[in-house]
Amino acid sequence: MSDPAQPSDINIALAIGGNLGDRAANLRDAVRRLVAGGVRVDAVSSLYETPPWGYTDQPSFLNGALRGRTHLAPRDLLALVKRIEHELGREPSFRNAPRPVDIDIALYGDCVINEPGLHIPHPGLPERAFVLVPLAEIAGAWMHPTLGKTIADLRAALGPADENKHYLAPARWAYITPEMERSPTPIDDEPKPARCRTLPATVTVGTHTFDWANRVVVMGILNATPDSFSDGGKHFQFDAARRRAYEMAAQGAMMIEVGGQSARPGSLISVDEELCRIVPLLERLRGEIGLPLAVDTFRVGVARGAVAAGAVYINDISGGGDDGMARLAAETGVLLGIMHLRGKPKEKQWDTVYESVMDEVTGFLHERIGRAVEAGVVREKIVIDPGLGFGKEAPHDLEVMHRFAELRSFGLPILLATSRKNYLSDTMGHTAHDLLPETAAAVTYGIAQGANIIRVHDVAFMARIAHLMPHILRHTAG
Repeated sequence: MSDPAQPSDINIALAIGGNLGDRAANLRDAVRRLVAGGVRVDAVSSLYETPPWGYTDQPSFLNGALRGRTHLAPRDLLALVKRIEHELGREPSFRNAPRPVDIDIALYGDCVINEPGLHIPHPGLPERAFVLVPLAEIAGAWMHPTLGKTIADLRAALGPADENKHYLAPARWAYITPEMERSPTPIDDEPKPARCRTLPATVTVGTHTFDWANRVVVMGILNATPDSFSDGGKHFQFDAARRRAYEMAAQGAMMIEVGGQSARPGSLISVDEELCRIVPLLERLRGEIGLPLAVDTFRVGVARGAVAAGAVYINDISGGGDDGMARLAAETGVLLGIMHLRGKPKEKQWDTVYESVMDEVTGFLHERIGRAVEAGVVREKIVIDPGLGFGKEAPHDLEVMHRFAELRSFGLPILLATSRKNYLSDTMGHTAHDLLPETAAAVTYGIAQGANIIRVHDVAFMARIAHLMPHILRHTAG
């Protein structure tokens, strides 16, 4: 048996739950604080909504589990758990009372501890489906140190547990840190779905290779429209657009995105008109500029014409609303960008009430990624975008930015389109043309949180940030 007084990277399993306030947000915050306090998390389970235990006159709980390692001694781990519960609003009350967060030490290596206030393994573990269901999801092969049965065996012995309703997948609630992504699992035969996906180091499309591991891609925005939000048609004419593309390339752009239809709510131009605006430009740039080209559109017919003209990235601002876009990406092998939004592009999105904006964003992306993969898209060729400004008010966009790092749990490249966005002007009181410092701050933060592509107007300034940040983030003390 491990010596509980002298732990060194002890494997632990914690049960976590709560039924007051924003339940998922409270549990997410608790995981963050556990990591900050010395727990290295290797895997998190889904969250399950379960009826209350013991005292039934209270709201339903969300329950989950996490598997990890710690150097903390059992008493120190218990002290950390109790401190986090207190910080998140748990107050002394009667047994099984409502509470915002409840964290139990289910397992601590193979230790058996029965002391006042500390019992490991948790004595209620074999009979509590709301603990065993999520725990078996991520630690089914672990052995109970006194019963001689695995967690999976204990779960099976309970029989059906229909009262435990699946509520959120791991990627939709857990705060994933870089340590979680890098840490290897000490159990070789554990189920894999609950582990965090790892971003592919590179992906190649045609003659272009994208190095997600070492470079932040600067995507220069080229609006071949007369009515864009940001530049008001400054590059609508072919020659002006071509000059701007060359200028952005010289300033450090690594990709040029061409759009022929403004996202501004209003009337649609025809597919033919949109193609006329972008195809000649893409064809010319493909032969001259040497950078990968992207198209910003929500129409499959336009995307098809753009790919034929040289685009290697479809930025689908409909969020995968038309499965034909995914089939096109699968057929041609180009990158497919999937963006969260409510409603449809070009329509004013009035419904901006969210119970939890980030939970909706991640849930939406999870569903649309699945649809794209089912249509034949290679998963590694999907780029995700939380859709700042699309169906969101400023507080929603700020929340998405604050929790941007959570998107990394998808294991896919992330596009950050924060340049000159309304939430910046609404928050700071400046016009779209006077948001260079605000955009720079948001871009810097986004890169630090895991953005792989920054979609920007002010290429020269933002490219310098993009070139510097990987050096800071990868630096190690020497």
